[in-house]
Amino acid sequence: MAARVAFPNEEFQRLLLPWGQRLDPEGMRALCLLCGHPAHTLTAEALWPAMAIAILERAALDLWLGELLNAVIQSPDYGAPLIDACKTALLAWEKAEAQAAPYAPTDPKSALILFNDAPFVDRVDQRPHVQGLVQRLGRRVLIVRGDPATGKTHTALFVRHLVEQNPGAVQMAPIRLQEVIAEDGERVTATDLMRAIANRLHLSTEDARWDTMAQDARKAEKLTLWLEEQTALLRTRNESWLLVMDSLNHPRVGSGALELVDRLIISGSRGDLVNVGLILLALPTPPPAHVANDVIDITLPPLTETDFRTHVTELARLMQRELAPPGAAVMLDYVLKGLSFPLGHDDMDLAGQRLRELPALIARA
Repeated sequence: MAARVAFPNEEFQRLLLPWGQRLDPEGMRALCLLCGHPAHTLTAEALWPAMAIAILERAALDLWLGELLNAVIQSPDYGAPLIDACKTALLAWEKAEAQAAPYAPTDPKSALILFNDAPFVDRVDQRPHVQGLVQRLGRRVLIVRGDPATGKTHTALFVRHLVEQNPGAVQMAPIRLQEVIAEDGERVTATDLMRAIANRLHLSTEDARWDTMAQDARKAEKLTLWLEEQTALLRTRNESWLLVMDSLNHPRVGSGALELVDRLIISGSRGDLVNVGLILLALPTPPPAHVANDVIDITLPPLTETDFRTHVTELARLMQRELAPPGAAVMLDYVLKGLSFPLGHDDMDLAGQRLRELPALIARA
């Protein structure tokens, strides 16, 4: 969603002239209907040009001018000169819209809309921890737990958002355990996971001598020592990484891979993984007890109706739109219609789809 569209003033003035000159009663009524105004609100005919121009100005300010121009072009109620003017203006509007800066609040960690227009609801307690890892401040290991459909995987999108908002600070290396290739075709082993980690961090495994026959605990220890040695190279390359591992509770994840994750938690919490932070999503086991205090371990609660209500209000505020209580209630009803709490995956997907539409609805309010 664009924060502001820099529509060229000369194009806008060129559009205003035919609107002020060519609106007959039917055209003016059609314009009112397109904008949601009852026809009986029409003022004296002498004021129609000013009224039409005011509608255009609001449409441009609130980012729905393109939709209005499209509707006029498709309408049978306007003559060719006005439609031609709208077509010319629409091309200029679409060009300006494509060049507009994306919406983002001043503080990236306060984002309610992420880099891919995905909504990010609540998680006020979680946000500073992720921001700290992105900026390499404080503890280096974050574990995120929660019931199904509480947003654990969505956390990875928030990480990506902050990484892109802080260029040069840290790079993100996502690993989705359900997608890691298992050499035996079944369970992901410690070796499979380390190979995926090395690939993401651009570390060569060509000369690696990994003991694939060792017991899980010994294998995890050796692989972690190898990674510690390799990450020392990151400092010489002036690189910092956030290793984000998702779906650690997936049935394909073997005990050896989880043993390796435990060793990585120990190493990461001590700073032995040079320039590498860890974010572990849906880890099914507690962290090793002797480093538990050096790890951030949080559990996401289910989203509530109050969380969605706050999201609607805060998004309107950040967009500098004043929502009267009835308007806010209508939008909240639209978002929540048919949902049952606590949300399941299907309800969460539906809520996400509606929340993506929310900025456009607020802009028109």
